[in-house]
Amino acid sequence: MRENWWKSSLKRGVSVEEVKIQALEEVLRAASSAMGTGVSSSPASWIAGLQAARSASDKIRGRVPKLVLLFATEDYDPKALIQGVNFVTGNTPLLGSFTHGYVFNEETVLKNGVVLAIFAPEDVEFSLGVSENPDKNLTETVENALAPVVTRHETLRNRGFPKLSLFVLTDTYVDPDALLDEIHLRVGSDVPISGGIMSDAGFERGSLFWRREVLKDVLIILGIHGKHTTGIGISHGFHPVIPFRVTKSRGNLIKELDDRPALDVLREVFAKKGIGEKEIDLERLFPRFQFGIPDPRRPGTSWIRMPVLALPDGSLKIAGTAEEGTTVWLMEARGEQMHQAVRKAIDLALGNEPWEKITGGLILSGFSRSLAMGENYFKEVEALGKRTGVPFVAANSYIEFICTREGYRGTSTSSILLTLIP
Repeated sequence: MRENWWKSSLKRGVSVEEVKIQALEEVLRAASSAMGTGVSSSPASWIAGLQAARSASDKIRGRVPKLVLLFATEDYDPKALIQGVNFVTGNTPLLGSFTHGYVFNEETVLKNGVVLAIFAPEDVEFSLGVSENPDKNLTETVENALAPVVTRHETLRNRGFPKLSLFVLTDTYVDPDALLDEIHLRVGSDVPISGGIMSDAGFERGSLFWRREVLKDVLIILGIHGKHTTGIGISHGFHPVIPFRVTKSRGNLIKELDDRPALDVLREVFAKKGIGEKEIDLERLFPRFQFGIPDPRRPGTSWIRMPVLALPDGSLKIAGTAEEGTTVWLMEARGEQMHQAVRKAIDLALGNEPWEKITGGLILSGFSRSLAMGENYFKEVEALGKRTGVPFVAANSYIEFICTREGYRGTSTSSILLTLIP
Protein backbone atom coordinates (compact mmCIF):
# COMPACT_ATOMS: atom_id res chain seq x y z
CA MET A 1 0.00 0.00 0.00
CA ARG A 2 1.19 3.52 -0.81
CA GLU A 3 1.30 6.05 2.02
CA ASN A 4 -2.14 7.59 2.56
CA TRP A 5 -1.17 11.08 3.79
CA TRP A 6 -3.84 12.42 1.41
CA LYS A 7 -6.60 10.83 3.53
CA SER A 8 -5.59 12.90 6.52
CA SER A 9 -5.76 16.02 4.33
CA LEU A 10 -9.35 15.22 3.43
CA LYS A 11 -10.21 14.79 7.12
CA ARG A 12 -8.84 18.31 7.75
CA GLY A 13 -11.39 19.73 5.33
CA VAL A 14 -9.17 20.19 2.27
CA SER A 15 -11.13 19.74 -0.96
CA VAL A 16 -10.59 16.69 -3.14
CA GLU A 17 -9.30 18.84 -6.02
CA GLU A 18 -6.81 20.61 -3.74
CA VAL A 19 -5.57 17.28 -2.45
CA LYS A 20 -5.11 16.01 -6.02
CA ILE A 21 -3.10 19.11 -6.90
CA GLN A 22 -0.97 18.72 -3.77
CA ALA A 23 -0.39 15.04 -4.56
CA LEU A 24 0.68 15.79 -8.12
CA GLU A 25 3.03 18.54 -6.97
CA GLU A 26 4.62 16.17 -4.45
CA VAL A 27 5.05 13.48 -7.08
CA LEU A 28 6.65 15.87 -9.57
CA ARG A 29 8.98 17.42 -7.00
CA ALA A 30 10.19 14.01 -5.90
CA ALA A 31 10.77 12.91 -9.49
CA SER A 32 12.27 16.17 -10.79
CA SER A 33 15.87 14.96 -11.00
CA ALA A 34 15.60 11.21 -10.37
CA MET A 35 15.34 10.49 -14.10
CA GLY A 36 16.49 12.51 -17.08
CA THR A 37 15.68 11.85 -20.72
CA GLY A 38 17.34 13.02 -23.92
CA VAL A 39 16.84 12.62 -27.66
CA SER A 40 18.87 13.17 -30.80
CA SER A 41 18.08 12.99 -34.50
CA SER A 42 21.68 13.42 -35.64
CA PRO A 43 22.45 10.93 -38.44
CA ALA A 44 25.95 10.42 -37.01
CA SER A 45 25.80 7.51 -34.57
CA TRP A 46 28.49 8.63 -32.10
CA ILE A 47 27.15 12.19 -32.01
CA ALA A 48 23.55 10.99 -31.57
CA GLY A 49 24.54 8.92 -28.55
CA LEU A 50 26.56 11.79 -27.11
CA GLN A 51 23.80 14.38 -27.58
CA ALA A 52 21.04 12.23 -26.10
CA ALA A 53 23.20 11.27 -23.12
CA ARG A 54 24.28 14.87 -22.43
CA SER A 55 20.69 16.09 -22.51
CA ALA A 56 19.60 13.36 -20.08
CA SER A 57 22.62 13.91 -17.84
CA ASP A 58 21.88 17.63 -17.51
CA LYS A 59 18.42 16.81 -16.13
CA ILE A 60 19.61 14.64 -13.23
CA ARG A 61 21.45 17.68 -11.85
CA GLY A 62 24.63 16.08 -10.66
CA ARG A 63 23.08 12.95 -9.14
CA VAL A 64 24.98 9.69 -9.48
CA PRO A 65 23.60 7.75 -12.49
CA LYS A 66 22.54 4.18 -11.75
CA LEU A 67 21.13 2.96 -15.06
CA VAL A 68 20.94 3.95 -18.73
CA LEU A 69 18.07 2.81 -20.97
CA LEU A 70 18.57 3.35 -24.70
CA PHE A 71 16.18 2.95 -27.64
CA ALA A 72 17.24 3.74 -31.22
CA THR A 73 15.82 3.35 -34.71
CA GLU A 74 17.65 0.93 -36.97
CA ASP A 75 19.67 3.41 -39.05
CA TYR A 76 22.51 3.70 -36.53
CA ASP A 77 25.82 1.92 -36.04
CA PRO A 78 25.14 0.40 -32.61
CA LYS A 79 28.75 0.25 -31.45
CA ALA A 80 29.42 3.89 -32.32
CA LEU A 81 26.10 4.86 -30.75
CA ILE A 82 26.93 3.16 -27.45
CA GLN A 83 30.42 4.69 -27.48
CA GLY A 84 28.86 8.14 -27.74
CA VAL A 85 26.58 7.37 -24.80
CA ASN A 86 29.43 5.97 -22.71
CA PHE A 87 31.50 9.11 -23.30
CA VAL A 88 28.97 10.81 -21.02
CA THR A 89 27.78 8.00 -18.74
CA GLY A 90 31.04 6.08 -18.30
CA ASN A 91 30.58 2.63 -16.82
CA THR A 92 26.94 3.13 -15.81
CA PRO A 93 25.06 -0.11 -16.64
CA LEU A 94 23.20 0.16 -19.96
CA LEU A 95 20.46 -1.81 -21.65
CA GLY A 96 18.14 -1.17 -24.55
CA SER A 97 17.06 -2.12 -28.03
CA PHE A 98 16.77 -1.14 -31.65
CA THR A 99 13.18 -0.41 -32.71
CA HIS A 100 11.29 -0.79 -35.99
CA GLY A 101 9.14 2.30 -35.45
CA TYR A 102 9.24 5.57 -33.55
CA VAL A 103 11.21 6.45 -30.45
CA PHE A 104 9.99 9.19 -28.14
CA ASN A 105 10.15 10.76 -24.73
CA GLU A 106 7.82 13.14 -22.88
CA GLU A 107 8.74 15.97 -25.26
CA THR A 108 9.66 14.64 -28.71
CA VAL A 109 8.67 11.93 -31.20
CA LEU A 110 11.31 10.82 -33.71
CA LYS A 111 10.82 8.66 -36.78
CA ASN A 112 14.59 8.36 -37.02
CA GLY A 113 16.60 8.97 -33.90
CA VAL A 114 17.71 8.04 -30.43
CA VAL A 115 16.00 8.35 -27.05
CA LEU A 116 17.75 7.73 -23.78
CA ALA A 117 17.02 7.81 -20.06
CA ILE A 118 19.41 8.09 -17.16
CA PHE A 119 18.01 6.90 -13.84
CA ALA A 120 19.36 8.34 -10.59
CA PRO A 121 16.74 7.77 -7.86
CA GLU A 122 17.92 7.72 -4.26
CA ASP A 123 15.50 5.06 -3.06
CA VAL A 124 15.55 2.63 -6.00
CA GLU A 125 18.39 0.30 -6.96
CA PHE A 126 18.86 -1.74 -10.14
CA SER A 127 20.42 -5.06 -11.10
CA LEU A 128 20.97 -6.72 -14.46
CA GLY A 129 21.27 -10.25 -15.78
CA VAL A 130 21.71 -11.65 -19.29
CA SER A 131 21.80 -15.11 -20.85
CA GLU A 132 21.89 -16.57 -24.36
CA ASN A 133 19.63 -18.74 -26.52
CA PRO A 134 16.21 -18.50 -24.85
CA ASP A 135 14.65 -20.30 -27.82
CA LYS A 136 16.85 -23.36 -27.31
CA ASN A 137 16.73 -23.82 -23.54
CA LEU A 138 14.34 -21.37 -21.92
CA THR A 139 14.64 -22.88 -18.44
CA GLU A 140 18.42 -22.57 -18.34
CA THR A 141 18.38 -19.10 -19.93
CA VAL A 142 15.92 -17.71 -17.39
CA GLU A 143 17.82 -19.28 -14.51
CA ASN A 144 21.12 -17.74 -15.65
CA ALA A 145 19.67 -14.30 -16.39
CA LEU A 146 17.85 -14.16 -13.06
CA ALA A 147 20.75 -15.36 -10.91
CA PRO A 148 22.51 -11.97 -10.43
CA VAL A 149 19.16 -10.21 -9.94
CA VAL A 150 18.04 -12.63 -7.22
CA THR A 151 21.44 -12.47 -5.52
CA ARG A 152 21.34 -8.68 -5.52
CA HIS A 153 17.79 -8.70 -4.16
CA GLU A 154 18.77 -10.92 -1.24
CA THR A 155 21.29 -8.25 -0.25
CA LEU A 156 19.10 -5.21 -0.87
CA ARG A 157 15.92 -6.47 0.80
CA ASN A 158 17.63 -6.07 4.19
CA ARG A 159 18.88 -2.58 3.35
CA GLY A 160 15.59 -0.80 2.83
CA PHE A 161 14.70 -2.12 -0.64
CA PRO A 162 12.23 -4.93 0.15
CA LYS A 163 10.26 -5.00 -3.11
CA LEU A 164 11.38 -6.52 -6.41
CA SER A 165 9.96 -5.82 -9.86
CA LEU A 166 11.30 -7.04 -13.20
CA PHE A 167 11.59 -5.50 -16.66
CA VAL A 168 12.39 -8.07 -19.36
CA LEU A 169 13.68 -7.77 -22.92
CA THR A 170 14.53 -10.46 -25.46
CA ASP A 171 15.09 -10.29 -29.21
CA THR A 172 14.23 -13.96 -29.71
CA TYR A 173 10.64 -15.12 -30.04
CA VAL A 174 9.65 -17.52 -27.28
CA ASP A 175 6.26 -18.50 -25.91
CA PRO A 176 5.41 -15.51 -23.69
CA ASP A 177 3.44 -17.56 -21.17
CA ALA A 178 6.26 -20.07 -20.87
CA LEU A 179 8.67 -17.20 -20.24
CA LEU A 180 6.47 -15.78 -17.48
CA ASP A 181 6.05 -19.24 -15.94
CA GLU A 182 9.80 -19.80 -15.79
CA ILE A 183 10.43 -16.41 -14.18
CA HIS A 184 7.64 -16.70 -11.60
CA LEU A 185 8.82 -20.19 -10.69
CA ARG A 186 12.04 -18.61 -9.42
CA VAL A 187 10.91 -15.29 -7.93
CA GLY A 188 7.33 -15.99 -6.87
CA SER A 189 3.97 -15.06 -8.34
CA ASP A 190 3.75 -11.73 -6.52
CA VAL A 191 6.67 -10.11 -8.38
CA PRO A 192 5.33 -7.79 -11.12
CA ILE A 193 6.88 -8.30 -14.55
CA SER A 194 6.70 -6.09 -17.62
CA GLY A 195 8.63 -5.95 -20.86
CA GLY A 196 8.61 -7.33 -24.33
CA ILE A 197 9.78 -9.86 -26.83
CA MET A 198 11.26 -7.48 -29.39
CA SER A 199 10.14 -9.56 -32.35
CA ASP A 200 6.54 -10.08 -33.39
CA ALA A 201 5.86 -13.82 -33.49
CA GLY A 202 9.06 -14.41 -35.41
CA PHE A 203 8.41 -11.94 -38.23
CA GLU A 204 11.02 -9.36 -37.27
CA ARG A 205 14.02 -9.56 -34.99
CA GLY A 206 16.14 -6.82 -33.52
CA SER A 207 19.28 -6.36 -31.48
CA LEU A 208 19.61 -5.62 -27.79
CA PHE A 209 22.08 -3.32 -26.08
CA TRP A 210 23.91 -4.64 -23.04
CA ARG A 211 26.50 -2.49 -21.31
CA ARG A 212 29.06 -1.82 -24.09
CA GLU A 213 27.91 -4.63 -26.36
CA VAL A 214 25.31 -5.33 -29.04
CA LEU A 215 23.77 -8.78 -28.59
CA LYS A 216 21.46 -11.15 -30.42
CA ASP A 217 19.59 -14.24 -29.21
CA VAL A 218 19.63 -13.16 -25.57
CA LEU A 219 17.34 -12.55 -22.62
CA ILE A 220 18.01 -9.47 -20.48
CA ILE A 221 16.35 -9.06 -17.07
CA LEU A 222 16.39 -5.77 -15.19
CA GLY A 223 15.73 -5.96 -11.47
CA ILE A 224 14.09 -2.89 -9.91
CA HIS A 225 14.52 -2.84 -6.13
CA GLY A 226 12.66 -0.37 -3.92
CA LYS A 227 10.14 0.28 -1.17
CA HIS A 228 7.32 -0.22 -3.67
CA THR A 229 6.83 -2.29 -6.80
CA THR A 230 6.44 -0.84 -10.27
CA GLY A 231 3.03 0.20 -11.57
CA ILE A 232 2.05 -1.59 -14.76
CA GLY A 233 -0.77 -0.83 -17.20
CA ILE A 234 -1.56 -2.33 -20.60
CA SER A 235 -4.42 -1.71 -23.04
CA HIS A 236 -5.16 -1.89 -26.79
CA GLY A 237 -8.48 -0.14 -27.53
CA PHE A 238 -9.46 -2.23 -30.58
CA HIS A 239 -13.22 -2.68 -31.01
CA PRO A 240 -14.74 -6.11 -31.87
CA VAL A 241 -16.69 -5.97 -35.15
CA ILE A 242 -17.75 -9.48 -36.15
CA PRO A 243 -16.81 -13.08 -35.20
CA PHE A 244 -15.61 -15.74 -37.63
CA ARG A 245 -14.70 -19.39 -37.25
CA VAL A 246 -11.28 -20.46 -38.47
CA THR A 247 -12.16 -23.45 -40.63
CA LYS A 248 -8.72 -23.95 -42.19
CA SER A 249 -5.32 -22.80 -40.99
CA ARG A 250 -1.68 -23.81 -40.90
CA GLY A 251 0.88 -22.19 -38.65
CA ASN A 252 0.69 -18.43 -39.15
CA LEU A 253 -1.67 -18.75 -42.13
CA ILE A 254 -5.43 -18.34 -41.82
CA LYS A 255 -6.62 -20.04 -44.98
CA GLU A 256 -10.39 -20.03 -44.51
CA LEU A 257 -12.93 -18.24 -42.34
CA ASP A 258 -16.41 -19.77 -42.25
CA ASP A 259 -15.37 -22.15 -45.08
CA ARG A 260 -14.39 -19.31 -47.43
CA PRO A 261 -11.00 -17.87 -48.38
CA ALA A 262 -10.04 -15.52 -45.56
CA LEU A 263 -9.27 -12.57 -47.83
CA ASP A 264 -12.68 -12.85 -49.53
CA VAL A 265 -14.35 -12.62 -46.13
CA LEU A 266 -12.39 -9.48 -45.28
CA ARG A 267 -13.22 -7.89 -48.62
CA GLU A 268 -16.91 -8.47 -47.89
CA VAL A 269 -16.54 -6.73 -44.52
CA PHE A 270 -14.79 -3.81 -46.19
CA ALA A 271 -17.63 -3.51 -48.71
CA LYS A 272 -20.24 -3.42 -45.93
CA LYS A 273 -18.28 -0.58 -44.36
CA GLY A 274 -18.47 1.40 -47.57
CA ILE A 275 -14.93 0.71 -48.73
CA GLY A 276 -15.16 0.16 -52.48
CA GLU A 277 -13.09 -2.41 -54.35
CA LYS A 278 -10.90 0.31 -55.87
CA GLU A 279 -10.33 1.81 -52.42
CA ILE A 280 -9.11 -1.40 -50.86
CA ASP A 281 -5.47 -0.86 -49.94
CA LEU A 282 -4.49 -3.86 -47.84
CA GLU A 283 -1.29 -2.25 -46.59
CA ARG A 284 -3.41 0.55 -45.12
CA LEU A 285 -6.39 -1.56 -44.00
CA PHE A 286 -4.53 -4.44 -42.32
CA PRO A 287 -3.35 -2.27 -39.40
CA ARG A 288 -6.86 -0.88 -38.98
CA PHE A 289 -8.59 -4.28 -39.03
CA GLN A 290 -6.83 -6.92 -36.93
CA PHE A 291 -7.83 -10.28 -35.48
CA GLY A 292 -8.72 -10.88 -31.85
CA ILE A 293 -7.64 -14.45 -31.15
CA PRO A 294 -8.88 -16.00 -27.88
CA ASP A 295 -6.25 -16.55 -25.23
CA PRO A 296 -6.71 -20.19 -24.13
CA ARG A 297 -5.23 -19.46 -20.70
CA ARG A 298 -7.34 -16.38 -20.00
CA PRO A 299 -11.01 -16.78 -20.99
CA GLY A 300 -12.58 -13.55 -22.15
CA THR A 301 -9.31 -12.00 -23.32
CA SER A 302 -7.74 -12.01 -26.77
CA TRP A 303 -4.44 -11.55 -28.51
CA ILE A 304 -4.61 -8.81 -31.13
CA ARG A 305 -2.86 -10.06 -34.27
CA MET A 306 -2.39 -8.07 -37.47
CA PRO A 307 -2.66 -9.61 -40.94
CA VAL A 308 0.67 -8.88 -42.61
CA LEU A 309 0.30 -10.45 -46.05
CA ALA A 310 -2.41 -11.71 -48.41
CA LEU A 311 -1.46 -14.71 -50.56
CA PRO A 312 -2.80 -15.43 -54.07
CA ASP A 313 -4.99 -18.27 -52.78
CA GLY A 314 -6.80 -15.90 -50.39
CA SER A 315 -4.91 -16.97 -47.27
CA LEU A 316 -3.81 -14.37 -44.73
CA LYS A 317 -0.45 -14.47 -43.03
CA ILE A 318 -0.80 -13.09 -39.50
CA ALA A 319 1.58 -12.05 -36.72
CA GLY A 320 0.86 -15.16 -34.69
CA THR A 321 -1.20 -18.32 -35.06
CA ALA A 322 -4.88 -19.25 -35.06
CA GLU A 323 -5.89 -22.86 -34.55
CA GLU A 324 -8.56 -24.49 -36.70
CA GLY A 325 -11.92 -24.43 -34.96
CA THR A 326 -11.13 -21.22 -33.10
CA THR A 327 -13.63 -18.38 -33.17
CA VAL A 328 -11.80 -15.12 -33.86
CA TRP A 329 -13.10 -11.58 -33.88
CA LEU A 330 -12.29 -9.04 -36.53
CA MET A 331 -11.25 -5.98 -34.51
CA GLU A 332 -11.25 -2.38 -35.70
CA ALA A 333 -9.10 0.54 -34.57
CA ARG A 334 -11.51 3.37 -33.78
CA GLY A 335 -10.19 6.78 -32.80
CA GLU A 336 -11.77 7.52 -29.45
CA GLN A 337 -11.47 3.97 -28.15
CA MET A 338 -7.80 3.89 -29.10
CA HIS A 339 -7.25 7.10 -27.13
CA GLN A 340 -9.17 5.67 -24.18
CA ALA A 341 -6.66 2.83 -24.15
CA VAL A 342 -3.96 5.31 -23.14
CA ARG A 343 -6.04 6.56 -20.23
CA LYS A 344 -6.81 2.98 -19.20
CA ALA A 345 -3.13 1.97 -19.27
CA ILE A 346 -2.19 4.99 -17.15
CA ASP A 347 -5.01 4.38 -14.66
CA LEU A 348 -4.04 0.71 -14.36
CA ALA A 349 -0.40 1.63 -13.78
CA LEU A 350 -1.24 4.22 -11.13
CA GLY A 351 -3.64 1.88 -9.33
CA ASN A 352 -6.04 3.03 -6.63
CA GLU A 353 -3.54 4.62 -4.25
CA PRO A 354 -1.68 7.93 -4.67
CA TRP A 355 2.06 7.56 -5.16
CA GLU A 356 4.66 9.18 -2.91
CA LYS A 357 6.64 9.87 -6.04
CA ILE A 358 7.17 8.57 -9.56
CA THR A 359 10.72 8.43 -10.89
CA GLY A 360 9.50 8.04 -14.46
CA GLY A 361 8.05 5.69 -17.02
CA LEU A 362 9.08 3.04 -19.55
CA ILE A 363 6.71 2.65 -22.50
CA LEU A 364 6.53 -0.07 -25.13
CA SER A 365 4.10 0.46 -27.99
CA GLY A 366 3.21 -1.99 -30.75
CA PHE A 367 4.31 -1.03 -34.27
CA SER A 368 1.03 -2.19 -35.78
CA ARG A 369 -0.73 0.12 -33.31
CA SER A 370 1.00 3.19 -34.74
CA LEU A 371 0.17 2.00 -38.26
CA ALA A 372 -3.49 1.61 -37.29
CA MET A 373 -3.72 5.08 -35.73
CA GLY A 374 -1.83 7.03 -38.38
CA GLU A 375 -1.48 10.70 -37.47
CA ASN A 376 -3.62 10.13 -34.37
CA TYR A 377 -0.71 8.21 -32.89
CA PHE A 378 1.00 11.51 -32.09
CA LYS A 379 -2.06 12.57 -30.08
CA GLU A 380 -1.60 9.38 -28.06
CA VAL A 381 1.99 10.33 -27.31
CA GLU A 382 0.89 13.83 -26.31
CA ALA A 383 -1.76 12.36 -24.00
CA LEU A 384 0.86 10.21 -22.29
CA GLY A 385 2.93 13.28 -21.51
CA LYS A 386 -0.01 15.28 -20.19
CA ARG A 387 -1.60 12.56 -18.08
CA THR A 388 1.55 11.17 -16.45
CA GLY A 389 3.39 14.46 -15.93
CA VAL A 390 6.69 12.60 -15.48
CA PRO A 391 9.64 11.84 -17.77
CA PHE A 392 9.47 8.69 -19.87
CA VAL A 393 11.23 6.92 -22.72
CA ALA A 394 9.41 4.83 -25.28
CA ALA A 395 9.96 2.38 -28.11
CA ASN A 396 7.45 1.68 -30.88
CA SER A 397 8.32 -1.64 -32.48
CA TYR A 398 7.35 -5.21 -33.31
CA ILE A 399 6.74 -6.40 -29.76
CA GLU A 400 5.03 -9.26 -27.99
CA PHE A 401 4.24 -7.68 -24.64
CA ILE A 402 4.50 -9.57 -21.39
CA CYS A 403 2.84 -8.28 -18.26
CA THR A 404 1.94 -9.63 -14.84
CA ARG A 405 0.84 -7.68 -11.81
CA GLU A 406 -1.58 -8.21 -8.94
CA GLY A 407 -4.85 -9.52 -10.35
CA TYR A 408 -3.72 -9.54 -13.96
CA ARG A 409 -1.56 -11.53 -16.32
CA GLY A 410 -1.42 -11.12 -20.06
CA THR A 411 0.49 -11.11 -23.31
CA SER A 412 -0.39 -8.95 -26.26
CA THR A 413 0.59 -7.14 -29.45
CA SER A 414 -0.80 -3.88 -30.91
CA SER A 415 -1.04 -2.56 -27.37
CA ILE A 416 0.57 0.08 -25.21
CA LEU A 417 2.42 -1.04 -22.08
CA LEU A 418 3.34 1.49 -19.40
CA THR A 419 5.71 0.70 -16.53
CA LEU A 420 6.00 3.35 -13.80
CA ILE A 421 9.07 3.26 -11.57
CA PRO A 422 8.44 4.51 -8.01
